Amino acid sequence: MGPSRVSVRDLSTPDFDMDAALQYFDFSGKVESHLYAAPQPAPYCGDVIERIEDASARGDLPAIQEAFLELQDSPSWYFYAKAPGSALFIAIENQRTSIVAFLLKRVVTVGLSHGKIATLKRNIGVLELLLDHGWDINVQLEWASPPPLALAIEESHLTAWFLSHGADPNARCLLDLTPLSAAVQYAPLPVIKSLFVYGGSINSGQLLHYAVRRDTHDALEVLTYILAKGSPINEVMYQNH
Repeated sequence: MGPSRVSVRDLSTPDFDMDAALQYFDFSGKVESHLYAAPQPAPYCGDVIERIEDASARGDLPAIQEAFLELQDSPSWYFYAKAPGSALFIAIENQRTSIVAFLLKRVVTVGLSHGKIATLKRNIGVLELLLDHGWDINVQLEWASPPPLALAIEESHLTAWFLSHGADPNARCLLDLTPLSAAVQYAPLPVIKSLFVYGGSINSGQLLHYAVRRDTHDALEVLTYILAKGSPINEVMYQNH
């Protein structure tokens, strides 16, 4: 027996009252335009960063927080958030500790200039924040500039902070200058002695050559102290460097 045949008439749709059905639809409603609006362009990060820098100088933390929210709308926000221009330097220079703390929590990159300016400002609170966020206390500032401890040696309490937080009196730059080199030329004798207590070496930093440049009332006393530590009196500068 062959397959049954189904007529077109058997598959036809029953009569349907379209007018009756349409009464259940409301065609007067308005489309919510915001659901279909074109996406807004991401903010130009350069402009936002300039505002962060200006707010850092003013000490306007709420403005900085708002600007960081805008940065998050950028596809590259994480990169820009880590490097917001000079905002961190400006905040440190202007002693805006709360802003420094906020920027560091946002993973802003810590650079050599930040440790330098914080040391020059004698701001131990900021120095501790930098140290907590990855600052290397023993990196040279420049090829001819030793680490920041060299900038602290004229103040005993600041020197003590550096030493107690891992600063190395013998950390050198390419020119073989160390914090101890700066100390024998400029620091009070008690500070010089404290650097030796924390591991200062007579064999680094061309110490005798910097001690003879000392122009203070105790210059002879410091020279005598350095020679007593074993500095070769006839050594030519850099002959072993």
